[in-house]
Amino acid sequence: MGFTNLQYVQELGRGAFGSVVLAIDADSKQLMAVKKLPRASVQSRYTESELINHSLLRHPHIVKFHRAFLSPSNLNIVMEYVPDGSLLSFIQGNRQLSEGQARWLFQQLIIAVDYCHRKGVANRDIKLDNILLDRSVLGKADWPILKICDWGYAKHDAKSLAKSKVGTVAYMAPEIADLWSCGVVLYTMLVGGMPFRSVNSDNLGKSVLKLLDDMRAQRYTFPSHLSDAARDMVAQLLCPQPHRRMTIAEVLQHAWFTPGLPPSALSMNDTYLKLDRRCAQSEGEIQAIVTRAVLGGEQRDGGCCSSRAYAEAGAKAEARSLASRLSAEQPLRVL
Repeated sequence: MGFTNLQYVQELGRGAFGSVVLAIDADSKQLMAVKKLPRASVQSRYTESELINHSLLRHPHIVKFHRAFLSPSNLNIVMEYVPDGSLLSFIQGNRQLSEGQARWLFQQLIIAVDYCHRKGVANRDIKLDNILLDRSVLGKADWPILKICDWGYAKHDAKSLAKSKVGTVAYMAPEIADLWSCGVVLYTMLVGGMPFRSVNSDNLGKSVLKLLDDMRAQRYTFPSHLSDAARDMVAQLLCPQPHRRMTIAEVLQHAWFTPGLPPSALSMNDTYLKLDRRCAQSEGEIQAIVTRAVLGGEQRDGGCCSSRAYAEAGAKAEARSLASRLSAEQPLRVL
């Protein structure tokens, strides 16, 4: 399982910062997702932060980081492949979810965010597009496993003040907080639409001011069928005053959140926090790769999605961690 010879299969998506392709390891036959960042667009500080933060995280509700490597044109990030698309696509296909479905997914999201914060990493860009789903684990199409997938805006040390202006505006509190974004995700799952209108690029300044004003005034509506407990959960998460906003500890005890939650779910993060960092690349190696990407140094890997340089380190790391992954890294299966 060294992922030593990745071969291109197809493009999965494309955005402002690059593309994501599906690749298969010719030896293990395992499918992988490869995020391809044009080397000319790589910013050392932010890219290095994204990769290192992602490499620190080992959790069943977070897409696994495997490694990074350079090709002549791109910085390539090899990650776990999650087969069933984004939460955004899932909601678009269902329009709005039942409270039971929304709770199931929200429980997984909060457990993952709690782990990240206790690990010292704040994501700062939690949104429907950055949450992927896997329906194969439980074999139930309407009850998928959830995984957070993008760490481009992540900040190490979740207790520090967020000063940089990053994230996606429609999900942001003025102070930028993960729990606010979780509230936006929850509202959208329950209602089938965003609580606040997105920014209009034709009149950006006026649109942003209106959006922030709507956030501060909590101008959103609930459908009549929504339970009082669900409304209370959303309202507390979308509270514009950070000191009054619900904490993760309070979410975990909320009357809407707890139904169907197995007792082990509240302690599962204690197990994952004790796991060693099992990544084939050290933080120093990741930093060196990003530096070479920025400065133009070349690490020849033999093609678009091929990397023999990873073979020895990857094989050893995977062998050491395989047994523990099979026993310890199981998703929240019985909510």
